Amino acid sequence: MDVSPFGLRNVNNKASALPSRALDGGLRVHIPLKHLNSQGLRTGDYCLLDKSDGATKAVGVAWLAKDPGQNAKRLAFIEEPMKELYGLSTEDKVTITKLEPQQLKQAQKIYIKELESGSSKVSKEEIEFFAKVALCSVDMVVPGGTFAATVTAGHRAISKQRYVVEKVEPHAEVPLTPYACTAATIVQFLAKDDAIEAPESEPTGTPIFKVNSEGIGGLHKQILELNERLVNLTDELRRRKYPHLLKRATGVLLYGPEGTGKSLLLRKLTEAPWRKVITVDEPLASTSEKSQSALRKFFEEAKAAQPSLIVFDKLDALAPRNDENASRSSLARCIATEVQKLETARVLVIGATTRLVDVDSTLRTPELFADEIEVPVPDARARIDILKVLQEREWPISDETAENIGGRTHGFVGRDLSALYKKALKRACDRYFEQEGRNEPHGAGDAITLADTDTQQHSEQQKNNGNGEAVSGGGNQVATAVSLADFEDALLQVRPTAMNEVFLETPKVRWSDIGGSDSVKEALREVTEWPFRVSLTLANVAGF
Repeated sequence: MDVSPFGLRNVNNKASALPSRALDGGLRVHIPLKHLNSQGLRTGDYCLLDKSDGATKAVGVAWLAKDPGQNAKRLAFIEEPMKELYGLSTEDKVTITKLEPQQLKQAQKIYIKELESGSSKVSKEEIEFFAKVALCSVDMVVPGGTFAATVTAGHRAISKQRYVVEKVEPHAEVPLTPYACTAATIVQFLAKDDAIEAPESEPTGTPIFKVNSEGIGGLHKQILELNERLVNLTDELRRRKYPHLLKRATGVLLYGPEGTGKSLLLRKLTEAPWRKVITVDEPLASTSEKSQSALRKFFEEAKAAQPSLIVFDKLDALAPRNDENASRSSLARCIATEVQKLETARVLVIGATTRLVDVDSTLRTPELFADEIEVPVPDARARIDILKVLQEREWPISDETAENIGGRTHGFVGRDLSALYKKALKRACDRYFEQEGRNEPHGAGDAITLADTDTQQHSEQQKNNGNGEAVSGGGNQVATAVSLADFEDALLQVRPTAMNEVFLETPKVRWSDIGGSDSVKEALREVTEWPFRVSLTLANVAGF
């Protein structure tokens, strides 16, 4: 058997016309006759596709390629559903080996759901019977895959619908393990409000959906709100206990000024163990009709791979407010329609915008983007938190410096603080290597670093600043810390983003900061302090 890798191509060198994640014909690997024979394969044999990095394994069904002209090239042609299910691409190289039928797990029970509502006139028993017939005829059954089933009465078709495989028992440790449906397999149809009853023997190690707060500062409240939403979406026990509360999927809308952390939250959200993540952050197509078609396909793919996530990073660009662009308003209506179709699907739709008023108002309803989470310009406490998160282990920031800079950077967003820290870090590194003599020697005409002009001044400040950033150990050994003086210099170069708009933060004002109003101060003290400090005297004067 030849173990040379195969290149992957689309069938007929174009995207497949099969439905998303289709099990009926979508898992076939089309191989030219010459290479089919060299691998010891025949049409209909199961085969294992193993990527060269060993990270991805896929199971398909060997099929004879129709184009004999490709015999000279070592290529295998796959359908779009196989690329979707297993994450393969036409740039991958794979080895293909034969898989014996007995190596496929036998499905004991298969749970299915409708992709689109439409079987109301058909009984549950009829759906389960004809779905089992359809599943026994597909090449293999993979969780998350879709298939078509036709309910007939005699020779007349009553209903034809596509269904998605929600779950297969027995549980497999490896995701996307293929199963074989046999006469002994039980097929259970789940209505839109039904949930899967987990058997006692099933492993409890289910994936945890949460936004990891590591590397994020000043956004604890927003992370808690997102994690609560994730629990409601993915926790089957909660979905069974509160079916009316969670009976319809709705979207989440993040809003706030540029640089406050919206994209960071979205990126962290995509790292959760979703079965599919779809990101829409640019115009979809040249025409409104093509864009709407692409949107519908995205939502179909998400429903076929639950739990899944759809991200609109710039929702205001795709669906601007009603009076700006008529063609984009049609996209807003399309998004609204598709979100409503989700019903009980475990699909989270989340968008982001800098200003709520820039988003089409038809999307901002309790049935669509119900949760609006503000990501504001950070206050002093949040800025301190961000600075502590930004610091590197080798170049720490003392608590005193973080509090000092956090209190003085009014209007700075997370992006500004990151730029500020980088400039302060560069100055600290320049100073460190200059004082340690580790930088390269300068010629007479070479440029001088920022630290060269006042190295001595900073050395004296670091010895006496009381911030834990002093020279350590004596001699020329300099502590690797970013000092207050480094930030002082960086503040001259970084300007706050939020100061471009009107943004107010309550300042700290002491009595000693106010001059020339002694009579007013005395009057305020009499009104506010005397009733507490000299209450008995006031009572006697008043005759009480």
